[in-house]
Amino acid sequence: MNMLVNIPSFFDLQRSIHRALAITIGLGLTLSLVVFLYCTYYEEPLIAEQFVVKKQTYESKEQDFVFNEVEAFDFLVPIEDAFTYHVIEKRPDSPNTAEMLALIDKKQNQSFVKNGSTIYFAYDEEKQVLNTSRYETALSGTFLLNKEGQLELKANILLPSVVQEKSIILKKGSQDLKLKSSELFKECLNPLQKAKGYPPDEMFKIYGGSIYAPLQNCYRLEIAYETEAETLFIAEKDLFVFEKGKWRKLLSNENSCFFPLLEVKSLKDQSIDLSIFDVDGKQHKKIRFEIAKAKLKPLQASELFLDARQRTQNGISCLMGKKRKILQEGDWLINTGTNWKVVHHSEELKKLINYSLNHDIIVLDKIEKDRFTGHYFDAKRTAVQKIFIPLLEEKSKKKNSLSATMGSHESKM
Repeated sequence: MNMLVNIPSFFDLQRSIHRALAITIGLGLTLSLVVFLYCTYYEEPLIAEQFVVKKQTYESKEQDFVFNEVEAFDFLVPIEDAFTYHVIEKRPDSPNTAEMLALIDKKQNQSFVKNGSTIYFAYDEEKQVLNTSRYETALSGTFLLNKEGQLELKANILLPSVVQEKSIILKKGSQDLKLKSSELFKECLNPLQKAKGYPPDEMFKIYGGSIYAPLQNCYRLEIAYETEAETLFIAEKDLFVFEKGKWRKLLSNENSCFFPLLEVKSLKDQSIDLSIFDVDGKQHKKIRFEIAKAKLKPLQASELFLDARQRTQNGISCLMGKKRKILQEGDWLINTGTNWKVVHHSEELKKLINYSLNHDIIVLDKIEKDRFTGHYFDAKRTAVQKIFIPLLEEKSKKKNSLSATMGSHESKM
């Protein structure tokens, strides 16, 4: 009997639990609907709360300060006094066509942006100054170089209830921009400090032949390294890279983006203008070299080559100083400082051609009737003088003479 009486009570309890669950679910759905409607019609406070979260994130990142975006926007009015800018010349091998800009604040801190790029600002509430920020903020600006060459900052602030824009013209900095240089950039500049510029080699124009023909009109840059000096042959727009402590010409189809770069900007009769760029393109230096003037004292061949007489079809004998010498067509003579001597060894000749040896040079060409012709060059071959050695008498008729080009002289040795 008791069992039959308790059965209905059990089902009543089960129905009560189901009813309670239904009410709980209904309340949950109602609350969700209320929250959804609240978010829909009152979106701004939630977004503002999201900015607070972003601020807290900024506070945890190094030394960037949180700023009040609305108040900070007012500081853009005097920003033209807070920053100056410099246009950094682009590396000629850079695929990016946008100019690099350096922003310098009053403490000489440097920031780099590209023309057309966006930068973010942060307001330091403690110091009450506006700084550039490494992190995204609500206060930003786009830098654009206008047609007049002025840098215009189009600034804007984006907040839920505030959208403002301003256009400000920044002041251009002085011409002497001193950027922080990398160690590699300093290293590549050091050899250029004492470099010297020279005009095209006069000897190559006369005796270069086909081998040296490409260098006949090239100017020269002599660079002194710690152990030796090397000469670069340069033409306008040529590019050179700094590798393993030395400058060398950029090879065809070579990727130059991993090296400091040197560009020959212009060549004039009096000067050579170069632009040197660091690997990242941020450091840049312009250097001008004055071209060395020719130093060639006129040579009186009749006073240097005494008692010159033709002895063979292609040779003469003469008195030079206190010694009688036999000279042949195609001979090279160098001034050692104490006397003139004939170059007999090919290694010595190569050193002369490559500027490892620096001496005044005479190259004897050929015998013509009653004279022996040739050319006289100063040690750097910046100037040349045609010389004529008078012959006292002619011993025999001449046959075809040998070529006096550098290539033929090397082969003869």
